Amino acid sequence: MLAGLFALQGCARTDKALYPAPDNLELAPVQQREFVESFLQGRWCEAESLFAMSLENYLRQDDFCSAAHNYLLFWRLKAYLGEDDAKTMESAKRMKRLGLGCPGDKRLSFLDADSRNQDFSPKDQAYRSLLEKEKFSAVMNRLNAEKDRLFVSVYSRKAGLLALDRGEEKIAGAFFEKARTVDAQLGWVVFLREDWRLLMRLAKIPEEKQAIADRIGYLDGLVQPCRK
Repeated sequence: MLAGLFALQGCARTDKALYPAPDNLELAPVQQREFVESFLQGRWCEAESLFAMSLENYLRQDDFCSAAHNYLLFWRLKAYLGEDDAKTMESAKRMKRLGLGCPGDKRLSFLDADSRNQDFSPKDQAYRSLLEKEKFSAVMNRLNAEKDRLFVSVYSRKAGLLALDRGEEKIAGAFFEKARTVDAQLGWVVFLREDWRLLMRLAKIPEEKQAIADRIGYLDGLVQPCRK
């Protein structure tokens, strides 16, 4: 009987780890994606909560490099809206230091650049190069084939702003409308507000401008910041 009992215990050990990792730790990357999505949809309080949960789960795994990536993602989201959050950037750099520099982690190479404008992904560099040369048709063709809709949203606005500065209102309107279409499909309210603010600059009729302003007001009401 004792021999049989020991045999059963041995089988149990091979089937299941004696100290299995907590399930919540595996949620860190999921929570990271969800906080990005919540931020873009204007659910900022929910985004902060998901960010905090993801950050904690990464730190509980002693993964300071992924924690740094969390902060860098949050900084980028705010930068897309024109906010250079120095505190969040400093937190990203601090986590990277605590991660002993995170050697080889390409997600964090942006933090090593002497100038933030010197270190972009190859995809970013390709878009930026086309914009510097004002090749609007090539940018539009690339955006039409782009699978990452965040790139479509962000670079459509960038291209539209450049075209607007060059007096190319028709081209600018096409880029702004492309961004608006993507943002509407995904419910990215924070970007939709920016799209309509830019489209309002192209409106010629006072009634149209007022309608757009009212529309932006409704979108503003959908953003849910945390009440401190």
